[in-house]
Amino acid sequence: MKIKVGDEVEVLDSGLLQMMAICPNMPPNNLGIVKEIDYGGDPQEVLIEFPIGEDDIEEHSQVAPYPARLVRFKKWRKT
Repeated sequence: MKIKVGDEVEVLDSGLLQMMAICPNMPPNNLGIVKEIDYGGDPQEVLIEFPIGEDDIEEHSQVAPYPARLVRFKKWRKT
């Protein structure tokens, strides 16, 4: 399945995963939403929007680029 803008995703970044291992009581910091996809780059990059803390992603967020190989589809928001 190819990801697309608006998809809920999980980022398999070693730094983010290490932070979760160090601070097991904090909410996952590697779950976000695809904001943009750069199809022309090598490697292909995906811009991910992450919620900050317990705030709704629509109210408080940050974005960061990741190689597409580190991003996979994962439904994580409660509906």
